Amino acid sequence: MTHSRVCEDKRMKRMQLLNTRTLARKLGLSAAWLKAEANAGEVPCLKVGRRLLFNAAAVEQILLGRAAGSAGPEWRLDHVR
Repeated sequence: MTHSRVCEDKRMKRMQLLNTRTLARKLGLSAAWLKAEANAGEVPCLKVGRRLLFNAAAVEQILLGRAAGSAGPEWRLDHVR
């Protein structure tokens, strides 16, 4: 396996998209809470039809930042919605 292929595989694992229920279960959160946070623009998600898909690593990093008191609006992409 080439170096570029290994790097690509690592990126794909980090960027795995999960649905609301799966991510909520993984993080020990309520699916309803996660959906409300996404709809309010507090955590990033990708809307595909009626489904919400999340980058698990990104959401976890944001929640950890919030817990540490350092989460800011710099990740927000309100213009993309």
